[in-house]
Amino acid sequence: MTEQIKKLIEEYEEPGDFTYPNASKELLDDAATTLKTSIPEQYVDFLCRYGHGGIGGIEIIGIGKSGTPLFVSETMKYRELGLPENMIVTENCDEWIYCINGKNGKIFSWSNESMEEAYPDFDTYLLDRYGDAAENI
Repeated sequence: MTEQIKKLIEEYEEPGDFTYPNASKELLDDAATTLKTSIPEQYVDFLCRYGHGGIGGIEIIGIGKSGTPLFVSETMKYRELGLPENMIVTENCDEWIYCINGKNGKIFSWSNESMEEAYPDFDTYLLDRYGDAAENI
């Protein structure tokens, strides 16, 4: 995770914005097994540092306070609607979702009608989404 992302979070975070779970390697390995894909390192870093949540209304799906990997249930729900098996849901934007490709770490926007590459990696995505949110706070 870049220093720029960490600084944005430090500057704009309010109490309760993130879950800060104790994410173990075993929990993440079990999640990857359930999802039948790898979890890219940049996303793993976010999950281990912050868990779930965000700033300025941008909520990254991750790990709940109780240690539940919320991204697994969200991903499985969207796979029933046609989300490709190598994708992991990271954000629900109502009309579409953002998801990370477990094979190459690229971020895609997906809806029932289309899928487009949106960002080259998770850190670029997070910086853009949180940066936009910070401008509107």
